[in-house]
Amino acid sequence: MANCIVRGCTGAGYWGAVQMFGGLVEDCVITNNLFTRPDNSQGNGGGVSMHGGGTLRNCLVAYNRGNRTGGGVYIRSYNNKNAALVTGCRIIGNTLYNEAVSGGGVQAEGGVVEKSLISGNRGKNATSGIGVRVAGGTVRNCVITGHSGYAVGAGAYVSSGSLLNCTVYGNS
Repeated sequence: MANCIVRGCTGAGYWGAVQMFGGLVEDCVITNNLFTRPDNSQGNGGGVSMHGGGTLRNCLVAYNRGNRTGGGVYIRSYNNKNAALVTGCRIIGNTLYNEAVSGGGVQAEGGVVEKSLISGNRGKNATSGIGVRVAGGTVRNCVITGHSGYAVGAGAYVSSGSLLNCTVYGNS
């Protein structure tokens, strides 16, 4: 998928407006989408959910909402096979709400996020990593800024995986 706008989607499924199990999403705008589950059991990736592979390149992922993890982008690469890649993206102003867990901007449970701006994401009741939560993936060469909240590691929180050569500032 290239040069597309995905806007205003609402769903009560498990994953976001754009679900990737491989393939390429490039030069797209993914904005103002809402994904939730009434029982708060899921709602991962309000904008984009990547499972086991695929590439998200040069996209704007902004102002999406999810209720569990990864308000903007949720990445899960099983055993790092066919690891997902997010590169050159702007992940801005996404929100977690209800009983949110972590990763208002990005929740990386595998895969790689690189060369991206992650800014101004929010997490109501989030426990960790409002900007980025790394739980098995790698985040490198990114700028992570402008996140605030009550969570541990408002900008970035790493429980496993790597945060490499990133500029993290202006978070509180």
